[in-house]
This record gives sequence, C-alpha cells and structure tokens, in this order.
Amino acid sequence: MAATLPGVPGTPTRLTSTLTSITLQWTEPVDNGGDPIRDYEVFWDQGLGASLVSLGLTGGLRTFTPAYTLVTGTTYRFRVKAINYIGTGPESAIGSLISAKPPGQPL
Repeated sequence: MAATLPGVPGTPTRLTSTLTSITLQWTEPVDNGGDPIRDYEVFWDQGLGASLVSLGLTGGLRTFTPAYTLVTGTTYRFRVKAINYIGTGPESAIGSLISAKPPGQPL
C-alpha cells in the first residue's frame, strides 16, 4: 500500500503559559498516512483576528512556543498541520488561547 498524506492533528491547547508567552501542545494524527510524521507546521493570527499565517516548523515536536512577546490578555488563534514524506496534511481545528499566567493555588 502506497503512503498518503497524514491526517488531521489534534487541536492546539495550552501546555504552559506566562503573561507574555504560550507553549502549545497537540496530539499526532490518528492516521500518519503510512509514513512517519516528520514535522508539524504551526499557524497563528498574531492576536489580530485576521488570517492565520505560518510561524514555522517544529522540528517534529508536538509542542511549540512562538518566539514573539505576546500581549497579556490577548486571544491568539493557532492551527497545526502534520507533514510526512508525501506532503502536508489538512489543518487542525483552531485553538483559541489567551496570553495570561494561570491563577495561583487557592488559600
């Protein structure tokens, strides 16, 4: 059986965050297309609600931290695409995340 494009990765969610950064995580596609996932491409809307543009590749990792200082309290939208030897698969659902530090432990 010949390899095909990979399936859809999971929706990006928050792994960790600070007031000015978010580290994303997602699950790998259920179907890798018969070839190992080689990389992921991450897209975002820069907090402007506009079209999503590429932030770049993750080096095969399923986590990513944008190399930009984010604005505290701003909602950013992210999508991910998986890449195998055949090419780039379809995009994930959009994950909307707010740049903020999680609250502390209750007293």
